[in-house]
Amino acid sequence: MNSEVLVLAAGKGSRLKFSGAKVLAPLAGRPLLYHILQTLKSVRLESKPFEKISIIVGHEAEKVQSVLERDLFEKNLHWVHQEQQLGTGHAVACALSGLSSERVLVVLGDTPLVQAYDLERFISEVPSDAIGILSMQVDNPAGYGRVVTDKKNLVESIVEHKDASESELKISRVNTGILLFNRKHLEQYLPLINNENEQNEYYLTSIIKEAQKDNVAVYAHDVSVPSYYMGINNLTHLEEAERIYQDIKAQQLLDAGVRLIDRTRIDIRGDISVAENCSIDANVILEGKVVIGPGCQIDAGVLLNNVTLGANVHIKPYSILESATIENDSTIGPFARLRPNTRIGSNVKVGNFVEIKNSYLDNGVRANHLTYLGDAEIGENVNIGAGTITCNYDGKNKFQTNIGSGSFIGSNSSLVAPLVVGENATIGAGSVITRNVDANTLTVSQPRQRILSSNKSNDADAERISN
Repeated sequence: MNSEVLVLAAGKGSRLKFSGAKVLAPLAGRPLLYHILQTLKSVRLESKPFEKISIIVGHEAEKVQSVLERDLFEKNLHWVHQEQQLGTGHAVACALSGLSSERVLVVLGDTPLVQAYDLERFISEVPSDAIGILSMQVDNPAGYGRVVTDKKNLVESIVEHKDASESELKISRVNTGILLFNRKHLEQYLPLINNENEQNEYYLTSIIKEAQKDNVAVYAHDVSVPSYYMGINNLTHLEEAERIYQDIKAQQLLDAGVRLIDRTRIDIRGDISVAENCSIDANVILEGKVVIGPGCQIDAGVLLNNVTLGANVHIKPYSILESATIENDSTIGPFARLRPNTRIGSNVKVGNFVEIKNSYLDNGVRANHLTYLGDAEIGENVNIGAGTITCNYDGKNKFQTNIGSGSFIGSNSSLVAPLVVGENATIGAGSVITRNVDANTLTVSQPRQRILSSNKSNDADAERISN
């Protein structure tokens, strides 16, 4: 039986102290809604995905749509506009005319940790002619709608927290907000619900009372881990969800054979792939798309953003790498900064306080200390002395520096681009190089050393020039 999803995502983020739409509040560096849609896209029912995923938006609808299509790299999502936010029942009514599948799963846009395996079991175990409620047993049910069941464990009603009686408030089984309907139930019973409640809203759960008049069975299905289904209603909830998310990701790394020095002090904010036999120290942040090859060592305080590491790469403490590629057996840091479009070959050493941008360092290059390399192509086995700078910007334009294989750049040298240094060339320490350098040559551009001394007896300065 084909199924589709409605995601309710129209609300504001007022209680989150978030100025935009609630579903754009960030969790692990991505909007809440992003996480939900990624999970829904992974669900398989009889080996098939959902027929359609529709998102019901209201507050800042255009921004929600543009952000999610950008982050998901997807333009074929279905968007439904709820001009007025009058409750969950009203939201689904806005999408009713566009439904095309026999079964409809309704998901709240502020439950980012929903798990695909729970949804798959839920949909497969609820009969197609029944209504399903994804429920959970919690120690503190405050704020949740209570699920009232009979002796046969069928649902009698869902009572919202603000409308619950004293005895109903003691019920520990609560509604996650995820509901499953046959489309005909929505078409038949949605027009019958009203907003006679404390919030003056049309609750989607009011359908249950109407359907039960026609003896439609309502099943409650408990989730495996209740904390995955917490709604995000304030900053405390958001922080708790962040820690739960990070713990899930840390466990996935451990299961994949990655050694974590402290699973509570790693933050994953993107799509991460880490091979076996890697070690990640405390306070590491992985953002965007990060691929880490086998045998890598990531030391404390490292930030990797859109980075690919080959095998046996060592990133030393407090280095920051963004949009960079590092090949096998190279060492970066400590305190190194690799900016976008940096490519590092094999067996390269980039040391402390070295900054590289839009450059390629071929195999065996050494840049150990206090260096800036921008817009440069550096050949194999080049040694870059401490304090070297590629002067790539004239105030308006950027220029390229090319250094041939086997060259030696002395400390405290300034290479003024555009510039070509031939293979096996040597640049003397302290030189300012403004013209191309031939291969196999020694180039210096230093002033002659002058030693000035004071001769008090003659009351005159004596000058000696070193040749």
